[in-house]
Amino acid sequence: MALTLLDVAHWSTWAVCAVMKLPQLVAVLQAGSARGLSVGSLLLELAGFIVFLRYQIYYGYPLQTYLEYPIIIAQVLIRFITMLILNIWVTATILHYRKTKKTD
Repeated sequence: MALTLLDVAHWSTWAVCAVMKLPQLVAVLQAGSARGLSVGSLLLELAGFIVFLRYQIYYGYPLQTYLEYPIIIAQVLIRFITMLILNIWVTATILHYRKTKKTD
């Protein structure tokens, strides 16, 4: 069966969505800091994707029309968890530094 233009567009959309959020995640991990990322914006982005996914499922749209959204949601969740971990790590480091500084 030959690939049609629609099939190519469909698969290329999935491929792009699979790596869409990864550059920001890599940059955050390389920097070791979540500075510049907003918890509110990540939660708003996540809520928007979840609402859209739920809408598509509720009205019975074909799976191919929204299958990239679970992939995007997973990437947003990974970014959110990474941001929380880095923020907790930075806060713990600062508190530890202040504690050791007082004892010196």
